[in-house]
Amino acid sequence: MLEMIKEKEYFIHYYDTDKKLKLSIISLMKFFEDLALLQSEDREIGLDYYEKNNLGWLLHQFEIRIKEYPKFKDKIVLRTIPLSFLRFYAHRIFEVYNDNDDIIISADTIWLFVDTKTRKPKTVNEDMYRGYCVTPGKNEFQKLINPQPPEKIEFEKEFRIRFSDIDTNNHVNNVSYVSWALEALPIEILQKNEIELIRILFKKELQYGMMIKSQAEVKTEEEKIISLHSILDQLGNCACNVEIHWKPTT
Repeated sequence: MLEMIKEKEYFIHYYDTDKKLKLSIISLMKFFEDLALLQSEDREIGLDYYEKNNLGWLLHQFEIRIKEYPKFKDKIVLRTIPLSFLRFYAHRIFEVYNDNDDIIISADTIWLFVDTKTRKPKTVNEDMYRGYCVTPGKNEFQKLINPQPPEKIEFEKEFRIRFSDIDTNNHVNNVSYVSWALEALPIEILQKNEIELIRILFKKELQYGMMIKSQAEVKTEEEKIISLHSILDQLGNCACNVEIHWKPTT
């Protein structure tokens, strides 16, 4: 199978960073989203194609592993490869390289191919196989570890979904779920630690104007902090689970 690779250099602006001047997890996820969309545009299976055919990709699962954070004014290279399809699922990976050509961040993502009118999964079509150079029936599909949901709710915050949370699919953009999850945590955890692993499972679409609850539990395992999160819709249904492994800030 010919790998369809897309690379792009990104400069870390001040607005991409957190209070420690390191690339924020929100900006990182936006970079990933940008690169995947640019590859689709390059292959002529981008936004115009999706709108014309009432098709789209919804992010279902995310796992990001961070060895080192880029900092303000750094230049990094992002690479993405669509690896495989299985029925209505797609497996896409991302890698982030520093100026020494070392991989400092890697990620696996699972996407759902959907009919945007019915909002139901749709079998990946020939255009996708051809556009991304994936051979039907000759690729393996990797399952990701599901995030653990919280068992004991220790922290909770409530939000109303803003218009700025909505993307071109008319639902909440995936980065907003992570932002909501982080907001539920005590400030001490956010100030003294940084993310080294995050797992996300998107279970339900949310729309503008809804009230949501961000719930969290914090555990300590082998002297490391693990936070477990659920995002609930206004009826109490789980829309997203997030598991974050933290390490002390260096």
